Amino acid sequence: MRIGVIGAGEMGMAHMDTIFGQTARACVTAVCDADYVRAESAAAKVRARHAVTGPHELIALDDADAVIVGVSRRDPFRLCSALRATFETCSV
Repeated sequence: MRIGVIGAGEMGMAHMDTIFGQTARACVTAVCDADYVRAESAAAKVRARHAVTGPHELIALDDADAVIVGVSRRDPFRLCSALRATFETCSV
C-alpha cells in the first residue's frame, strides 16, 4: 500500500517511522509539510519519492492509496474535507 503523510513534525514522523520500520506491506511515497525543507528531510529519511508543501499537491501526484493526516496544530477536519474527494475515508 502506498501512503502519503501530511505533516512532517513529531506526530507525522511517528507515523512514518512506524510504517517505514515495521511493515513490509506499506511504504511512504509522499510527504507533505508547509515547510518544504522539513518535508524533504522526512521524505529522504523514509525513502519517499515526493516532498510537497500542500495537500492538493500530494493528491495531484496520484501516488498514494491512503493518506495519514499527522498534524496537531492545523485543523485536521479541514484537511480531511480536501482529501475526501479522492480517498473514501478520512478519520481524525
